[in-house]
Amino acid sequence: MKKFCWPSKSPRMRFESWSALARIRRKRCSKSAKSCRRNDSHNVIVITSKAHTRRVRTIWKKLVGSDPRAIVRFASDDPYDGAHWWRHTHDALDNVREYLGLLNAWAGFPLRPSQD
Repeated sequence: MKKFCWPSKSPRMRFESWSALARIRRKRCSKSAKSCRRNDSHNVIVITSKAHTRRVRTIWKKLVGSDPRAIVRFASDDPYDGAHWWRHTHDALDNVREYLGLLNAWAGFPLRPSQD
């Protein structure tokens, strides 16, 4: 998956966008944080799917801390319905994966992602 990084109007802000299909990984998180620090940027905007926002925010805080700060938003065209996730298999699987990912982060990452 490709990562895109554009400077915004503010010199202290950089825009990081990952495909909604890509899972946030420790390396990607660390690499983005290092890039921001190197460029004296203190904010990162992460665009992900609706179901992934909580996990992305949690992983970022666990691995990076508060500087640079992650501003996590979901793609506006994402069809995920968090209020009725049990109605569709795909939404239910997204929820299970997210809760397992959160548990993994809270436990200190004892489980590692499989190789792609």
